[in-house]
Amino acid sequence: MRSTLGFLFGVFLAFSGCDQRQQLGRTDDGTCRQGLSTCGASCVDTFSDPDNCGGCGIACGPGKVCQLAECQDTCFAGYTACDGACVSLSSDDLHCGSCDNYCSGDQHCGNNACFSCPANTTACLGPTGRYWSCADFQTDNLNCGSCGVRCDQGQRCTAGNCR
Repeated sequence: MRSTLGFLFGVFLAFSGCDQRQQLGRTDDGTCRQGLSTCGASCVDTFSDPDNCGGCGIACGPGKVCQLAECQDTCFAGYTACDGACVSLSSDDLHCGSCDNYCSGDQHCGNNACFSCPANTTACLGPTGRYWSCADFQTDNLNCGSCGVRCDQGQRCTAGNCR
């Protein structure tokens, strides 16, 4: 039954004109996942999407790939071309470990495998926007109170505030 439902959902996506990658970029509340941008009705990574390379609607030409928001001839070392997008298979939520493997729900990609953060922690993108970490907003000096809020040198995150 489960595989039949999955098949029917795939057929629906194929005939509805929806790109599965774009649908997977949504959170449970329908907003784009952290690190993705809204282009029309889709969630895309403008750093690697060959149809929205560097901004919505900016398509790379035939044989080109998108990396770091620019159309290139080939992907840089350590990246893999997946449908014209240069991705890091070790950390890309939509291409985790292989081009065809995606992390769903609240999962993210780390070390080529999908993972979920433990209770009382939240997934935050690292400072480069290319890797995930699980942060405890109450005590994490790099994500104090919310993702990306760093405590100054000499301060500690206590109860979600730098002191």
